[in-house]
Amino acid sequence: MKVYRYLIPFIALLILAVPALGDVTTMLTLDGVPADVVCGQVWQENQVDLSFVPTTGEDCAEGNCYFGTDVDGVWLYPCRLLVDFGQSYNVISVEIDWADYCGVGCTNAFLYNGGATVASASNTLVSTPETVNMVPVGGICDSIAVSSCEGKILEIRIVADTVPDGKTTWGQVKSLFR
Repeated sequence: MKVYRYLIPFIALLILAVPALGDVTTMLTLDGVPADVVCGQVWQENQVDLSFVPTTGEDCAEGNCYFGTDVDGVWLYPCRLLVDFGQSYNVISVEIDWADYCGVGCTNAFLYNGGATVASASNTLVSTPETVNMVPVGGICDSIAVSSCEGKILEIRIVADTVPDGKTTWGQVKSLFR
């Protein structure tokens, strides 16, 4: 009888812990950008491809690629930071920490799946760091673009369900689709 007294709380803990064990979070701190990086050049952080690319018609100014690096993030003025993590399983959310210095709606983020926008967000604060949380429609996305005319991107977190075959990193996920 004493065994049941301990068994029920143990089972309850297992039930609560199992969903948390399945999530994989990839953090991009953006503090390892090569000092000599140029527009269009790809570098990696945590096995995720990143690059600065020219802004598009979705952004505050089209055709520009002016950026800067800092110890705690990257500056876009104006520029677009492209984060390509390849097709993944069940992206739960993407969180971006940023600070905008050009006005409400000037710093933007777009989640893409095969070139189609599956979620977007814009800054609501100016001169104050904020976190945006985006959930892709359908739970699948393969890249993120963050743009600004004058904004600093501090960190990006990609949260996904556990992927098949025990894959636990974005590099392993990308290898499934390339």
